[in-house]
Amino acid sequence: MQQVGRSTHSAIGLGVSPGAWIRATVLVCLGCGQSALPAQEAAAPYTLHVYANLVQIPTLVLDSTYLPMPPIPIQKFSIRLDSGPPFQPTKMRMEGDDPISLAILLDASGNQERLVATFGDALAQMTQASLHPRDHVSIFAVDCKLVRSSNDVPAAPETLRAGVAAVLAAPDLHGPKGKPSCGRSLHLWDALAQVTQLLSTVPGRRTILLVSSGVDQKSGIKFAALKQFADDKSVAIFGLRDLTHFTADHGITKPTRFVGDMASHDIRFASVGLDDSSSADSAEDLYYQLCERTGGLILTIPREALESSLERYISMLRGRYILEFPRPNQATPGVHGVQVQVPNLGAYVTSAGVTVALPDAKVLDDPLTVPSSPSPATLGTRRPLSPH
Repeated sequence: MQQVGRSTHSAIGLGVSPGAWIRATVLVCLGCGQSALPAQEAAAPYTLHVYANLVQIPTLVLDSTYLPMPPIPIQKFSIRLDSGPPFQPTKMRMEGDDPISLAILLDASGNQERLVATFGDALAQMTQASLHPRDHVSIFAVDCKLVRSSNDVPAAPETLRAGVAAVLAAPDLHGPKGKPSCGRSLHLWDALAQVTQLLSTVPGRRTILLVSSGVDQKSGIKFAALKQFADDKSVAIFGLRDLTHFTADHGITKPTRFVGDMASHDIRFASVGLDDSSSADSAEDLYYQLCERTGGLILTIPREALESSLERYISMLRGRYILEFPRPNQATPGVHGVQVQVPNLGAYVTSAGVTVALPDAKVLDDPLTVPSSPSPATLGTRRPLSPH
């Protein structure tokens, strides 16, 4: 068992990032072996130029009730960078069976105990139905301390079931009392930041599933910085919370169906909400905005729907659109806002952040480098405010 100590937004970034999903343009000379050059020249080695210049944005699109929509053609998508002119992606595909790197963070401070108590069994059943051996999972829990059991292990039902049991039984999880006791001092944002950092070191489509009511108690890291950090690391955050506790906390008495809620050399693209200038002044607003603006959403569920909700979560990931376009020709380092829309469909659209590399001046100046095609992406003038 590994204990992780406490640490004191989506975005496109230009620069090399461990989890950035960037395709490479490869220039090859076909038929070179049949040249009429002398033998000694034909045998000389060839130079293969490979350089990254394409941006991929994982984008979740659901209908107004947070359910899947019929396939959407590429020409329906509209992308804007820093509120610049809209353009369409040059390529698009579904995420499908891309390897998933999933981190699960269980809030063990008490108010999600109904979900946490059966989470291991539900996760094992979901894994058998929805995850693949190429998918990897890390399991964390937080109360008085943040602890980790499974560390980027292949998705296998019994392995993950045992990982959940181990992390919930960790002796330091609840401090000296041995039972949930730190709900009123839960540094949830700090824990999320640490999980994001650890997840950033592994490949794959990165996502965090936070099983929590989403209430933070005076973490060292603030909301805006946590959101940008998740963007920088290309991590989409999804929330899962207990319907019973949610309705009690908000005074809801009528039955309601809840499926969701209404570096200097880098260029990073951060997801911009439809009303990104609004201020959030409650834990509910912050939890909602954290998930929505990093490419996810919140599922509010009854305990008996846990397994099917986990399967739905993975299905949403595999159903995301991977929107691709060449890096802007006039790219500048730093964080840039990206807004993806599907006009006139009334859809819920949110995208994860990504960091990509700025062009290498030496590569651009090399006479053997074939220039990339002009990019349809043009940066506007409204860049996101720094959380610092």
